[in-house]
Amino acid sequence: MTFGEYQMRAADSWKYMLFNVWGTRGSFPAVSGKFMEYGGNTSCFSVLCGDILIVLDAGSGLAQLGAQLSQGARNIRSIHMLISHTHIDHIMGLYLFLSQLRDRFELHIYGRSGLGKILDEMTAPSYWPYSAAQSGAQIHELNADSQLMIESGGGNIRISSMNGTHPGGCLWYRIEYGGSSVVYMLDCEIQEAVRPAMLRFAANADLLVWDAGDVPGQEKKGWGHSTWKQGAEFAQEAGAAKILMAHYGWSHEDTLLRHMEMNAEAAGQPGSASIFAKEGMVLFV
Repeated sequence: MTFGEYQMRAADSWKYMLFNVWGTRGSFPAVSGKFMEYGGNTSCFSVLCGDILIVLDAGSGLAQLGAQLSQGARNIRSIHMLISHTHIDHIMGLYLFLSQLRDRFELHIYGRSGLGKILDEMTAPSYWPYSAAQSGAQIHELNADSQLMIESGGGNIRISSMNGTHPGGCLWYRIEYGGSSVVYMLDCEIQEAVRPAMLRFAANADLLVWDAGDVPGQEKKGWGHSTWKQGAEFAQEAGAAKILMAHYGWSHEDTLLRHMEMNAEAAGQPGSASIFAKEGMVLFV
């Protein structure tokens, strides 16, 4: 579904958030045919709230979003990009995206302290011919408990952040609009000392985006990732209506993900639906 198609369907009401999946992988793109059912691009998602587009991470999937935006997106006033952290799989899509837009939209990029310096370095002439500075993007550096309020034609968008549990640090985000909420927790490893704060942050989310990068029983402690099983249990405890599994391991072929998805369906945690993200997936929240 394109943004134009969405706006035609929902022209009489912007009360819904339109959630799009553009990239589902962690670590590095996986481009062979064994990865195409669930998608081979790295983490990128978008949430359309009225005339404001919120982008969650800038993995290689961002190029697909940029292509749609380049074809035209009526009534999108500005783009607000929330970067969880600057590991390369979460920012590599910026290279193409910044040149794809070329003054088409007002662009804001948010992330942890030091984001501006990192973006300048990664788009220096020795790496890429089009710099972050040339794009005119406005860079905003956030604290662990930042609160943002963005005015949309359909009402205010509230964005909260929380320090995540990932090597080198990261931010998780909670987006609230029109009475609904999306909580984004990539990359994520459950640590018991932080679990109560995590549950408060994700409480009663309509959609929880979760790191399912590890295979149950093969967790890599200290690497900052989780499993679908841990996520399903966490979602039930937090009261989340739906949980979207994502950030699949680079080597996890479709057959393995299909097997894990079947196990998740069989486990059937009451009160919380488990969904495995696929590129191109569209959800109304």
